[in-house]
Amino acid sequence: MTTDLDPHKLLTFIKQARSYNALAKGMILYTCRNGARYSGLACVLSLLVDRMEHDSCLTVPLVVGSVKSIRPEVIPTVDQYRVLYDVLQRSTDTAQYGNVGNFTTATKSSDLSLDKDANTYANL
Repeated sequence: MTTDLDPHKLLTFIKQARSYNALAKGMILYTCRNGARYSGLACVLSLLVDRMEHDSCLTVPLVVGSVKSIRPEVIPTVDQYRVLYDVLQRSTDTAQYGNVGNFTTATKSSDLSLDKDANTYANL
């Protein structure tokens, strides 16, 4: 049995589900007909995206392992494991960070001049 494991679609789905949850201030229940294969993927992705947005640091095997300890059928294939990383990559590529929102690049070479004496880290 195959399913659509497109990272773009999965990320859109997870973000949409999380936005509904934020409005309702409740819990999300993911279900699938075979038990935990695809609902488990959605749960793990939701956890990972949440951790990525709030902690900026995560360990995918640790999150997967903690969910698998409760439900061993979660993330049963290498393809699903790969999808986790692909979705996280897409999430970080499309994220807008507050500290670079109004970043503009210098267009003149004179604007890019670096003074080694003024750089405190250059002398270390």
